[in-house]
Parts: sequence; C-alpha cells; structure tokens
Amino acid sequence: MKKRLLLLRHASHAASRQHRFLGSTDIGLAEHGFVEAASIAPLIQEYKPERFFSSPLKRCIETIGQISPPHVEINPDLREIDFGRWEGMTFDQIRQSDPDAVRQWAAYDPGFSFPGGERISDFLTRVRQAAKSFVSCSEKTVLKKEPLLDLDLRLGEGTGAALAMHLVEAAVRILTEVASFDEAAVSTADK
Repeated sequence: MKKRLLLLRHASHAASRQHRFLGSTDIGLAEHGFVEAASIAPLIQEYKPERFFSSPLKRCIETIGQISPPHVEINPDLREIDFGRWEGMTFDQIRQSDPDAVRQWAAYDPGFSFPGGERISDFLTRVRQAAKSFVSCSEKTVLKKEPLLDLDLRLGEGTGAALAMHLVEAAVRILTEVASFDEAAVSTADK
C-alpha cells in the first residue's frame, strides 16, 4: 500500500525573523504564527490525514493544535537538532566564534557534533527511527509535524549555498529511503 506523508513545518515563532539557530530551544509561536497555522488547516484537512505525529517542541504542538486533529502522537525523535552552544546565535555570530567548527559542519562530517550539542550521526539515526515508524503504520495518509530536517536556511544570508545543499541532499536521501521501504517491501527492522 502506498502511503502519503504530509510534512508541515511549524509556523513562525518570535525569533523566526532574527535568523537564529533554535533547534532544541523550546519557544512558542508568535501571534502571527497562530494565524499562519490556522490558515493552512483547510489545506491539510483536504488530504484527510488519518494519523498525526509531532515533535514535543511547543512551537510544533501549537501549530498542529490550530489544525485540530482528533489525536496527536508526540514523538521525541522528531525534535529539531540540538545546536548546543550555538542555540540562539545567528550564523554570523557562529562563524566568528567557531570558524573551524563551521568548516567541519559545512563539509557535512557525520561525526561532527555541534559544540555542546548533538552529533549529526545521532540526529540522523533518530530521524531514521521516526521515518520507520511512519512507514510501519497502517494508515494511508500521515501528517508529520516538523520536517525531517528543518530547512529554514536562507541562501545569501551567510549560511552558504554549499551548506544548504548538504542539508537538502540529506533530506532527499532520507525521504527517498522512507519512500523505498514501502515500495520495495523492505523490512523496516534494524539489521
């Protein structure tokens, strides 16, 4: 059975326009974020999702709350990456304070850990775990609140096209894996 996985990013929060790294920082939506979330609800409801998953972060729960699903499964594997001491900083601040770490991260070294935060390989492992849970559920249409990777990077604002492309490529690889589990009838059990 083919599945439809709907991905919805949380609506705007107070720091959205400041372009700060806010992975594990748990902040709620801005006032206009509630309006954004409510405005997307009719479109989501057209797809008739049968199952709803969300990150435990407040901004995600508040977004999905505007859609009014009957039940939401909170999955800690869906939380954004922990940027460690980079949390709350802009990319320019990070680049100035940790230029060597930024270069290692930009090279997409899976062994890279955000200073005081999460290792990329650990993040990818939990994202894959979450993806397996979507594939193994019996429902045909699933809404997952919070994309597998939050791609809220704006090219030309210091993040660099190469860095953004690594994240996009990683997201595509993960989504391709998810699609292929069902289509190829591959077991989702760990080997």
